[in-house]
Amino acid sequence: MSSIEWQPGDTLSAARGNAKTKYTGTGSQIAALGTTYPGQLASSTDNSGGFTQDLLIMRNTDNNAWISAAGNKKHDHSADTDAAGGLLSDVFINNTEKFLYLNMISPVSDMFFQSNTGGTITDDASSTNWRVKLDTGSVASNYCQIDKGSVGLSWGSKIKLQVRVEEQTATTGLQSRIGINCERADTNVGTAKLLSFDFCDATGANYYLASSDGTTRTSVSTGQGFHGVHSIKFLYTPSTNVVGTIDNTTAITKTSNLPNSGAADHNKTFRAGIFTTNTTAKQLYIYGAVVVGTINDAGWL
Repeated sequence: MSSIEWQPGDTLSAARGNAKTKYTGTGSQIAALGTTYPGQLASSTDNSGGFTQDLLIMRNTDNNAWISAAGNKKHDHSADTDAAGGLLSDVFINNTEKFLYLNMISPVSDMFFQSNTGGTITDDASSTNWRVKLDTGSVASNYCQIDKGSVGLSWGSKIKLQVRVEEQTATTGLQSRIGINCERADTNVGTAKLLSFDFCDATGANYYLASSDGTTRTSVSTGQGFHGVHSIKFLYTPSTNVVGTIDNTTAITKTSNLPNSGAADHNKTFRAGIFTTNTTAKQLYIYGAVVVGTINDAGWL
């Protein structure tokens, strides 16, 4: 029906009119359409029914889904043209006041603020590894900590954290925290707003995903072990959830005690540390880390 062009003398039928004219209605009305046609256009006047207000959509060729009709194609931002999507530099130029990108995928120890009681924080590079090594040494209660600060990171917008990390040697007598605004590895938990991956032998052998709303701090086991090399990630959506992923396995979705508003402390945009509670040395290796979010800082205008 949608492929048949109009011919002189044709009469309008309801089916032909529906196939060849754009439907406008609420999202719920679009979802409830009894008959649809390949290539049929529609737009929603609200956000109901799983649709987005004012977005032009169309039925796909198989007539089994609505897809965007905006005409966006794969592009590389290599030229100042519509076809290329405009220059990539324009994207950055127009978002410097908003976009926070803390890129630490080639880390060296000197790029971090360091604190420790005994132990060492050193570079550990070879043909197979490029990483920073945190080694507590073999004195009980030693800790090693690295921190990276920035302008204020907003809790009111989405945040992505990804870290490739390795814990070696032992699975007992240790405590570690890796995240944003989290407590130092050797200290007790507090109530400040935070998002982090924690592990501690007192709670088992798994990574825990932790968050705090500024009053209550809670953590949930990911079900994924902390020993060995892992890629750990979380995607935080304010007032919705934080989704923790270990080695590309979605491990946990946490909806309670989210930070939601305000900004992280400037000196805690990224933190990683390890603590030994006995005389066995503990090592934590950071191969790389990235924090992506939105800036919330009155001095960054």
